[in-house]
Amino acid sequence: QVLLPHPSVHIHTDRPGLPAAAMPFVKFDNIAREWRCKWSDENDNASLMAAQALLDEVLPDLSSVEGVASVQRVVCGGCQDFKVVTKLPKKNFEDWEKAAFAPEADFLERLKKIPGVNFVETQTYTLEEVKLNKKDIKKAQEKKEKEQAEKPKDEKAPEDPAKKLKKVIKEGGKRGVEIEGAADMGGLQFFCTSVDEPEGDIDLLLESVKAMNAKSDPTEEER
Repeated sequence: QVLLPHPSVHIHTDRPGLPAAAMPFVKFDNIAREWRCKWSDENDNASLMAAQALLDEVLPDLSSVEGVASVQRVVCGGCQDFKVVTKLPKKNFEDWEKAAFAPEADFLERLKKIPGVNFVETQTYTLEEVKLNKKDIKKAQEKKEKEQAEKPKDEKAPEDPAKKLKKVIKEGGKRGVEIEGAADMGGLQFFCTSVDEPEGDIDLLLESVKAMNAKSDPTEEER
């Protein structure tokens, strides 16, 4: 496809990319062709109104393309986009492609001549309706509920705070004895240790450190 642009108009055609047929994980039955451009709000949106008038003119021919499922127009006031999206089943789209997407060439050639219109582009992509009906919604919800019911219960029952504190103090005391023993052998200037029982709880970690620093009783079997 070759278009000779007006000096103030940028023309772009489909960018190279991975064809949908090369992506077997993408299921589709329909393909769409998009024509788009940018319009200007100058002169009370004259370029937008001219683009709409041009679409109205070619719409009978576009709607008559064999197999056309829908023709949609998209207008964005913020981005100043004007788009025409024509969707067909895959087989009909392939036939339309062989016919150079008529009346595309004429539409784009006239569109680019409208003052204030710029960035005229085309794009091809798959376009599918994916909204679930009520029956499929119910099936999806039931599946989700079943998966959640079958999910193993990983959450542990909350432990008694008093028992937990006892474990923390016991572990901290043991670490203190280990550090003290290493220091008694001489040469200890720095050390690194770790504890498991606080499990990220800052208050319990402080209790563990207190137990490490507590003076040990040599007569105790276990600190």
